[in-house]
Amino acid sequence: MSNAPVGPKKSGAVKLRAAVSVPGRFYTLLAGAEVQTGDARQQYRRQTMALLQAISSRLQKIAAAHAAQTGLHVTDLFVMGLIYRTTDDHIAHVADVQHGLGITAGGMTRRLDSMVSSGLVERIPDPKDGRAWRVQLTNAGTALAEKLYASAEERNNRLHAEFNQKEWSTLIRLLKRLDGTMA
Repeated sequence: MSNAPVGPKKSGAVKLRAAVSVPGRFYTLLAGAEVQTGDARQQYRRQTMALLQAISSRLQKIAAAHAAQTGLHVTDLFVMGLIYRTTDDHIAHVADVQHGLGITAGGMTRRLDSMVSSGLVERIPDPKDGRAWRVQLTNAGTALAEKLYASAEERNNRLHAEFNQKEWSTLIRLLKRLDGTMA
């Protein structure tokens, strides 16, 4: 797979996959395949996993496109989104963001260093724990998060219109059940 730099030229330029991976194409084909005769349970499992993989791949492409538009790393967008959506004051404990995204402490430090130097966030000491740090979106970070969420809202409205309330409830219930079974 080749990586092509996107966004403004700077040290540590953001990279975006240029082509769909072979597994991505495989899962897309498998997701569209009809259940064959034989072990229907195995075919349903395969098709379900393929659909989930295809959806995940599409979501990753959307995030990569947003990152490319902003010149940021995809994880920076997730950090901003987590802080923006989960707190009214746009301040979060660094450890909470790290755990929420499932990244290492070193990965979190690298992302925050980059975001601080870009003027999107600032680190502030935790007044209750002298060893801990919090991270706050700056005015520029908040403005960018609002812009990104406004464009996402249009896409989410189209998606929401595809299902009625009962279908959404059923889908969420089944996905939670699947997630719990896989744990």
